Amino acid sequence: MKNKKMLLIAIPMLLMVIGFAGKNYADNIINWGGEENISTINNNLDKLNTSLTNKEKQIADLTSKSTDAQTQLTATQTSITTYQQQLTELKTEGTQLNSDKANLESQLTSKDQEIQAKQQEINDKIKEIEQKRKKSIRKMKNGTRNYKKLKIKPIRFKIL
Repeated sequence: MKNKKMLLIAIPMLLMVIGFAGKNYADNIINWGGEENISTINNNLDKLNTSLTNKEKQIADLTSKSTDAQTQLTATQTSITTYQQQLTELKTEGTQLNSDKANLESQLTSKDQEIQAKQQEINDKIKEIEQKRKKSIRKMKNGTRNYKKLKIKPIRFKIL
């Protein structure tokens, strides 16, 4: 019985020691030691939340600016393409105008040569006519001399 009494006393004591040790172990797991700093932690969490919100707004603003810049870049690239096409068209038109100018200058040179040739023909004709006129005048002078030498009287007709 003594053993039974001992056992009856030892078992509850053992249960108390195990219970106390288990409670301390559970407290160490559950209580991490910062329960008194909860208000500080909440304040820090609020600050982090505010900072996170600000960063999200900054990201949204930067995304909007990036989209605007991308739109502006696309518009500028379209303008550049349009201007390059216009430049190409103007270069082509300039080349065509230079070609037309060269063609017209060639025609003008050809017409100048034709005019000079016609002017030379006219001058040659004038010289020829002048020479014929001089010959005719000489012949007339010679004919008048011959007529005087022959002493032919002109015939006069009477009208009845």
